[in-house]
Amino acid sequence: MKKILIVVLAVAMLLPIFGCAEEEPEIVVPVTYYYRRAVISFESKTGIVAPEARESQGHENDLTYLLNQYFNGPNDKDLHRTFPLGTQLVSISVSPQHTLITVSGHLASLKGIDLTIACTCITMTVMELTGTQKVEIKADRALLNDAESIIMDLDSLLMLDESAIDPAQ
Repeated sequence: MKKILIVVLAVAMLLPIFGCAEEEPEIVVPVTYYYRRAVISFESKTGIVAPEARESQGHENDLTYLLNQYFNGPNDKDLHRTFPLGTQLVSISVSPQHTLITVSGHLASLKGIDLTIACTCITMTVMELTGTQKVEIKADRALLNDAESIIMDLDSLLMLDESAIDPAQ
């Protein structure tokens, strides 16, 4: 009888564990954001940047909402917070060829490779959201690497270090 009671208690203790597994909600209207990978690699096509799909239903045409959600950081534990806490969209102006995005001055606290990665992530995300060809990034009342703005397009994004790839393969 004791053995049966122990088995029943053991099973009862395990049941909540199986019930705790959260099922990811289905994404009906996806939006793709790009963030820095937690583990940096220069050997894949997307390099140090990876996409994260999120739900945009009801906000699919609201760039301000979507970008402020983006600046909150990734949900995926394999991705790294790319922007300083508090980074927010200040303004955005979109045309088919060029998008001008101004974010809060928090972005200006990033320097060197961290700023380059952040601008790459912003550029890829904004291109995905708007279909534009070129993205100009400004920080509100601040300079980015001593410049008024940083302009990026697909040709300026280098994410694959091909120096270690054997061309014969």
